[in-house]
Amino acid sequence: MSNALSQGIFTYELSAGTFNVTPVNGFTAVSVVLVSGTGYVEGSAISNGIPSTQLNLVVGQPLTITSSGSNVLGNFTIATTGVIAIIGKQ
Repeated sequence: MSNALSQGIFTYELSAGTFNVTPVNGFTAVSVVLVSGTGYVEGSAISNGIPSTQLNLVVGQPLTITSSGSNVLGNFTIATTGVIAIIGKQ
């Protein structure tokens, strides 16, 4: 018998819009890949007085954001004019 805890996997195909990741989602990791169009990821944190800026995605190049241990991820936005595939681990 395994003592491992079950982890949920969220999958979503975002078309021409935005998806906001918040601690309420309970994600410990999120991977995105731009399928078509343009897209970006933008954090909400400020570090040393510098606000987060958009990081442009490249078609076919995955981006994975993970937290430390079982901590959930903070706030950030995923946006596209085309299609982005999103996978989140809870």
